[in-house]
Amino acid sequence: MTLLLLGLAGLLSLVGYIGWRAWQQMHSDDTKRQLTREARERIAQESLARVRADVSASGVDSRQWSGTMAAAVRGLLTQLYQIPGACLTPEEIEAALVRSGADMRLITQVKTVLAQCDDLRYGKDTAGGQGLRAQLLQAVERVMQSPQLLSA
Repeated sequence: MTLLLLGLAGLLSLVGYIGWRAWQQMHSDDTKRQLTREARERIAQESLARVRADVSASGVDSRQWSGTMAAAVRGLLTQLYQIPGACLTPEEIEAALVRSGADMRLITQVKTVLAQCDDLRYGKDTAGGQGLRAQLLQAVERVMQSPQLLSA
Protein backbone atom coordinates (compact mmCIF):
# COMPACT_ATOMS: atom_id res chain seq x y z
CA MET A 1 0.00 0.00 0.00
CA THR A 2 2.87 2.42 0.79
CA LEU A 3 4.50 1.75 -2.55
CA LEU A 4 1.24 2.48 -4.34
CA LEU A 5 0.85 5.83 -2.52
CA LEU A 6 4.47 6.81 -3.24
CA GLY A 7 4.06 5.91 -6.92
CA LEU A 8 0.83 7.92 -7.11
CA ALA A 9 2.49 10.91 -5.40
CA GLY A 10 5.41 10.71 -7.84
CA LEU A 11 3.05 10.52 -10.81
CA LEU A 12 1.01 13.49 -9.57
CA SER A 13 4.21 15.48 -9.04
CA LEU A 14 5.34 14.71 -12.58
CA VAL A 15 1.97 15.68 -14.06
CA GLY A 16 1.96 18.87 -11.97
CA TYR A 17 5.46 19.80 -13.13
CA ILE A 18 4.61 19.16 -16.78
CA GLY A 19 1.43 21.24 -16.45
CA TRP A 20 3.31 24.09 -14.77
CA ARG A 21 5.98 24.14 -17.52
CA ALA A 22 3.31 24.06 -20.24
CA TRP A 23 1.45 26.98 -18.61
CA GLN A 24 4.71 28.90 -18.24
CA GLN A 25 5.55 28.38 -21.90
CA MET A 26 2.10 29.46 -23.10
CA HIS A 27 2.08 32.54 -20.88
CA SER A 28 5.67 33.65 -21.19
CA ASP A 29 6.23 37.32 -20.47
CA ASP A 30 7.53 38.81 -23.73
CA THR A 31 8.10 42.18 -22.09
CA LYS A 32 11.04 40.71 -20.20
CA ARG A 33 12.81 40.06 -23.48
CA GLN A 34 15.81 42.33 -23.59
CA LEU A 35 17.45 43.37 -26.81
CA THR A 36 21.13 44.11 -27.01
CA ARG A 37 22.25 47.61 -27.90
CA GLU A 38 23.45 46.36 -31.27
CA ALA A 39 20.07 44.80 -32.02
CA ARG A 40 18.28 48.03 -30.97
CA GLU A 41 20.60 50.08 -33.21
CA ARG A 42 20.00 47.75 -36.15
CA ILE A 43 16.22 47.92 -35.71
CA ALA A 44 16.34 51.72 -35.42
CA GLN A 45 18.54 52.10 -38.51
CA GLU A 46 16.30 49.83 -40.56
CA SER A 47 13.23 51.77 -39.44
CA LEU A 48 14.92 55.07 -40.24
CA ALA A 49 15.90 53.98 -43.74
CA ARG A 50 12.40 52.63 -44.34
CA VAL A 51 10.64 55.80 -43.18
CA ARG A 52 12.88 58.01 -45.33
CA ALA A 53 12.09 55.92 -48.41
CA ASP A 54 8.38 55.67 -47.62
CA VAL A 55 7.97 59.40 -46.95
CA SER A 56 9.72 60.36 -50.16
CA ALA A 57 7.43 57.99 -52.06
CA SER A 58 4.25 59.13 -50.29
CA GLY A 59 3.69 62.23 -52.39
CA VAL A 60 2.50 65.65 -51.28
CA ASP A 61 -0.65 64.62 -49.41
CA SER A 62 0.00 65.49 -45.76
CA ARG A 63 -2.45 62.83 -44.59
CA GLN A 64 -0.43 60.18 -46.35
CA TRP A 65 3.09 61.20 -45.32
CA SER A 66 2.09 61.98 -41.73
CA GLY A 67 0.45 58.55 -41.51
CA THR A 68 3.61 56.99 -42.89
CA MET A 69 5.73 58.72 -40.26
CA ALA A 70 3.39 57.78 -37.42
CA ALA A 71 3.31 54.15 -38.57
CA ALA A 72 7.11 54.05 -38.64
CA VAL A 73 7.42 55.38 -35.08
CA ARG A 74 4.68 53.05 -33.84
CA GLY A 75 6.33 50.08 -35.56
CA LEU A 76 9.67 50.90 -34.00
CA LEU A 77 8.10 51.10 -30.54
CA THR A 78 6.39 47.78 -31.13
CA GLN A 79 9.69 46.13 -31.99
CA LEU A 80 11.69 47.68 -29.17
CA TYR A 81 9.16 47.74 -26.32
CA GLN A 82 6.69 45.01 -27.33
CA ILE A 83 3.71 47.35 -27.06
CA PRO A 84 0.89 47.28 -29.62
CA GLY A 85 1.73 50.71 -31.00
CA ALA A 86 -0.49 50.47 -34.06
CA CYS A 87 -3.69 50.37 -32.05
CA LEU A 88 -2.90 52.88 -29.29
CA THR A 89 -3.37 56.64 -29.03
CA PRO A 90 -0.35 58.82 -28.23
CA GLU A 91 -1.55 59.01 -24.61
CA GLU A 92 -1.87 55.22 -24.35
CA ILE A 93 1.59 54.80 -25.88
CA GLU A 94 2.91 57.28 -23.32
CA ALA A 95 1.42 55.20 -20.49
CA ALA A 96 2.81 51.96 -21.95
CA LEU A 97 6.28 53.47 -22.28
CA VAL A 98 6.13 54.71 -18.68
CA ARG A 99 5.19 51.19 -17.55
CA SER A 100 8.09 49.74 -19.53
CA GLY A 101 10.53 52.10 -17.83
CA ALA A 102 11.45 54.23 -20.84
CA ASP A 103 13.22 57.56 -20.38
CA MET A 104 10.85 60.51 -19.84
CA ARG A 105 12.56 62.66 -22.50
CA LEU A 106 12.03 59.90 -25.04
CA ILE A 107 8.41 59.49 -23.97
CA THR A 108 7.80 63.21 -24.42
CA GLN A 109 9.42 63.21 -27.86
CA VAL A 110 7.41 60.20 -29.00
CA LYS A 111 4.11 61.58 -27.74
CA THR A 112 4.75 64.97 -29.37
CA VAL A 113 5.69 63.47 -32.74
CA LEU A 114 2.74 61.08 -32.76
CA ALA A 115 0.34 63.85 -31.76
CA GLN A 116 1.62 66.08 -34.58
CA CYS A 117 1.28 63.23 -37.08
CA ASP A 118 -2.24 62.46 -35.87
CA ASP A 119 -3.23 66.13 -36.04
CA LEU A 120 -2.14 66.27 -39.67
CA ARG A 121 -3.62 62.93 -40.57
CA TYR A 122 -6.99 63.31 -38.88
CA GLY A 123 -7.28 67.09 -38.54
CA LYS A 124 -9.23 69.44 -40.72
CA ASP A 125 -6.19 71.42 -41.80
CA THR A 126 -4.28 69.23 -44.25
CA ALA A 127 -2.36 71.98 -46.01
CA GLY A 128 1.01 70.88 -44.68
CA GLY A 129 3.73 72.08 -47.02
CA GLN A 130 7.19 70.77 -47.72
CA GLY A 131 8.60 72.79 -44.80
CA LEU A 132 6.29 71.11 -42.32
CA ARG A 133 7.01 67.73 -43.87
CA ALA A 134 10.78 68.22 -43.52
CA GLN A 135 10.37 69.52 -39.97
CA LEU A 136 8.25 66.55 -38.91
CA LEU A 137 10.59 64.09 -40.61
CA GLN A 138 13.51 65.60 -38.66
CA ALA A 139 11.53 65.11 -35.44
CA VAL A 140 10.88 61.47 -36.37
CA GLU A 141 14.58 60.99 -37.15
CA ARG A 142 15.52 62.51 -33.76
CA VAL A 143 13.22 60.01 -32.03
CA MET A 144 14.65 57.08 -33.98
CA GLN A 145 18.23 58.16 -33.28
CA SER A 146 17.64 59.08 -29.66
CA PRO A 147 20.30 57.69 -27.29
CA GLN A 148 17.55 56.94 -24.78
CA LEU A 149 15.83 54.73 -27.33
CA LEU A 150 18.97 52.80 -28.12
CA SER A 151 20.14 52.30 -24.55
CA ALA A 152 16.84 51.25 -23.04
